[in-house]
Amino acid sequence: MAVEGVDYAWSRPDPAGLYAAGKRFASRYLSYDRTGKNLTLAEAEQLAAAGIAVVANWEWQTGDAKGGYDVGRKYAQEAVRQAAACGMPAGRPIYFSVDYDPTGAYAVVAAYFRGIATVLPVEQIGAYGGYGTIDHLLDLGLIRWAWQTYAWSGGRWHPGAHVQQYHNGVLIAGGDLDLNRAVVADFGQWMPGQEPNPPQEDDMTPEQSRQLYNLDRLNTALLLDADDVTELDDGQGNKVSYPLMVVRRQKQILAALEGGVEVAVKVGLTDEAIAAVADATADEIAADPERDGHDT
Repeated sequence: MAVEGVDYAWSRPDPAGLYAAGKRFASRYLSYDRTGKNLTLAEAEQLAAAGIAVVANWEWQTGDAKGGYDVGRKYAQEAVRQAAACGMPAGRPIYFSVDYDPTGAYAVVAAYFRGIATVLPVEQIGAYGGYGTIDHLLDLGLIRWAWQTYAWSGGRWHPGAHVQQYHNGVLIAGGDLDLNRAVVADFGQWMPGQEPNPPQEDDMTPEQSRQLYNLDRLNTALLLDADDVTELDDGQGNKVSYPLMVVRRQKQILAALEGGVEVAVKVGLTDEAIAAVADATADEIAADPERDGHDT
């Protein structure tokens, strides 16, 4: 399930407003700019306090990559310095923008990233660009991380992209922003002062966990009086009885989450709410073939 985020330059959206709008990361700039474009430690801390992670991106000018090897080396050195000053934990990646379409002139772009590689290991190098740029750099093994923009991509999303920039110029929380979605669990995000502990690829996202919790609580409430029970380990070596139907439903819930089911709000578990939901779904539950003939 995608994690929604934003990127911006001179705007300063309210971090709490971003979180309320469902955004969970902000890609922010490192550069030689001195007019307010760059990320600062204070901003990174404000974002983190609101639950917004940071993704670091170097872009001084749109044509940075045209400078080739020597420029790549120089910019990477400055990017590393600035990222550390902003609280980026060691080992996290920095994306370097190729903010134009270099079709037919990829050699200089490759040279730029080879210069970057004299400063950073490939495990910490990412690129922002269109489909062709991402494809070319991944194919050469010059980047490990890929942030693809819909621009210069011809409607195609690269299967190797970690982040997709899919819309520009949106007003949210007082800022003029671009919209992004991370399509993998670890896309290089971090918060200052926190040791990196990126989620594994098969971990649930926070949103999936929330949805599973909401759905599981509802189904548990409806099925507590199921006749069949199974013995489960509570994690401390104790065996506990648990309705067999709940276990079955959990499997259905996980399958539903993978299929894109969304739960908007947490279910209230008052006696009245449970009774109302039970009445509304009695026929459906009774018809469930996996209930093995048991009544609710």
